[in-house]
Amino acid sequence: MDPDLRQLQACAQRRRHVGAVRVVRTRAQRSGLQSRDLPGLRQGVVRRSARGSAMKPSPRRGRSGRQKILVIEDDPVARADLQARLEANGYMVALAADAASALTVVNRERPDLILLDLGLPAGDGFLVLERLRKIEPLAAIPVLVITGRSDAETRKRVEAMGLAPVLTKPVDTDVLLAAIGAGLETRPE
Repeated sequence: MDPDLRQLQACAQRRRHVGAVRVVRTRAQRSGLQSRDLPGLRQGVVRRSARGSAMKPSPRRGRSGRQKILVIEDDPVARADLQARLEANGYMVALAADAASALTVVNRERPDLILLDLGLPAGDGFLVLERLRKIEPLAAIPVLVITGRSDAETRKRVEAMGLAPVLTKPVDTDVLLAAIGAGLETRPE
C-alpha cells in the first residue's frame, strides 16, 4: 500500500470527528503534490484492492443512479483530464470553461459537487463562489477548489469562505477521489 495513502487513512481514523486532516506528501517529486486538507474524510472513502490499486469510491446514488460533478476549469487539457478520470470512476461530468458560463451551467445541471479552478477568465473562481453562495438552492452544493496557486493568501481566502480542501495542481487521482468522496458526504439529502 502506498505509504502516503496509509498515512491519510491513519489520520482519518484518528480524526474522524474533527474538522480537518492535513496530509503531507513525502514523495512530492513523484506526483507534484505538496499538501492537502481533507475535512470530513472517513475511512473507506478510497478503497484499495488486494494488489494495491485504487478502486472506485462508493458514492451515494443520486436521481439518475450516478452522481454529477461540475468541473469549472479554463485549461482545456486539465478539463479533459479531470473529465476522463472522473468518468472512469463512475461519475457523470458537466463542464464549464469560464466564470461567465459557470453559474449558467450550475443552474442548468444542478451537480452534486463542483470542482472549481480559481484562475478563470471573465472573473475568477472567488467571484463564482460569491455568486453561488447567494443563490439558495445552489449554495448547498459542495465545492472543492482546485488550483495552481499554492500561496498562503489564497488558502486563507478559501478557508475564510468556509471551503476546504484546496487541491493543488497536479492532483493525484487517489487524493482527488478521496476529497470528492468526503465532499459528497457533506451534501444534504
